[in-house]
Amino acid sequence: MEKVRQWSWVLGIIGMLALLFFLSDDGNLATVSVRRALRSATGSDTWYNNMLTKTNNLVVLNNGIVRLTFSHPGGDVIGIQYKGIDNLLEIKNHENNRGYWDVVWNNRETEGVDKLQGTRFKVITARADQIEISFIQTYDVSLGNATLSMNVDKRYIMQRGRAGFYAYSIFERPEGWPEVDIDQIRIVYKLQPDKFQFMVVSDDRQRIMPTAEDRENGIKLAYPEAVLLTNPSNPDLRGEVDDKYQYSTENKDNKVHGWICTNPVVGFWIIIPSDEFRTAGPFKHDLTSHVGPTALSAGKEVGMRFVEGEAWKKVFGPVFVYLNSVPTLNETILWENANEQVQ
Repeated sequence: MEKVRQWSWVLGIIGMLALLFFLSDDGNLATVSVRRALRSATGSDTWYNNMLTKTNNLVVLNNGIVRLTFSHPGGDVIGIQYKGIDNLLEIKNHENNRGYWDVVWNNRETEGVDKLQGTRFKVITARADQIEISFIQTYDVSLGNATLSMNVDKRYIMQRGRAGFYAYSIFERPEGWPEVDIDQIRIVYKLQPDKFQFMVVSDDRQRIMPTAEDRENGIKLAYPEAVLLTNPSNPDLRGEVDDKYQYSTENKDNKVHGWICTNPVVGFWIIIPSDEFRTAGPFKHDLTSHVGPTALSAGKEVGMRFVEGEAWKKVFGPVFVYLNSVPTLNETILWENANEQVQ
């Protein structure tokens, strides 16, 4: 009987290896490492991580609460499904204009905005309770000053049982690369305007917001960000001035902000557990949420200057994108619950 059990164990291992041989990266199943398969067969890990699926053009993370869809290999967040809403992000926008990182940069020869499109995808961690994925943009040295002289590794983490996901990026330049100035680094999410109309930035800054169209139909004032609302879709807002800088916050207080959808009642929150990655200190004002509806975490005017040949590496983030809901509309409960996640 003991020999039968031994042969069963060996046959099980062979079966696992055969399955791994025939499974392709482009199928609907996540790639399983041989080591993980062996752990599973020997009983030390009873199942592999099944939160990840991948095709030629898409990567999907799904923990049963939130479903994230990424472009592949670019790494933009093109879909967030939650509480019966197929996509919290603006589906009318191009896929690279929904959930993305961007960098404003310049050097002596040129300047630009880089949306950090990845060219390589890999899985960093795959456990039963957590998965971390990576989209990497690599600098092409042959391009010299014509492009951003940085390697950028965009990371996303999903945990089982949590209504949200983490995002951070690793910026790196080795010795010998061209000079570059970095003016701004942001992570941006643009939500559906017909759903998210109530914005919360702090205990005393909570309100129904105008739309992007309201701003387009208004009168620009002393600078482009300030617009007089002359004929807004909500008549109660007529005569107000909308300016995204009205909602900026000192870094030390910029922990939670976001938007609320009223039907179904859903909150979308940007949570910054630490401001260690930010520049200019705790009293520096930075942007939060504003008309769009847009929710972001920004390093506005980071003022980083790298001379030719200078090496550097830094992590920006993490940022936790948190989603919550209640059966009936109660903005206070959603806001308080989002704040509890910072603790």
